[in-house]
Amino acid sequence: MSPRRPPKPYRPVNVARAKALYAAGWSTTQIGVRLGNDHSSIVRALRRHGVVLRGRGANPRPSRIPAARAAETLREYCVEIERRNPPGGV
Repeated sequence: MSPRRPPKPYRPVNVARAKALYAAGWSTTQIGVRLGNDHSSIVRALRRHGVVLRGRGANPRPSRIPAARAAETLREYCVEIERRNPPGGV
């Protein structure tokens, strides 16, 4: 029997960024790779924050996502970034 690998350290999910990428048409697996999380962590975080997930293999092209929805999600992400990093570095 091969030795077990130690578990990866916990890395919190950047939900605002995950929501923006998901709204832009990215899969949960792609988001997980980009943010350094497992796709199941991304799925749980999105569901916990009220995102209705697409079905398996139902990854629409970004052009099919309503522009208003993508724009709102991007605005939410920008507000979150500004909240975490206020001007002046305070």
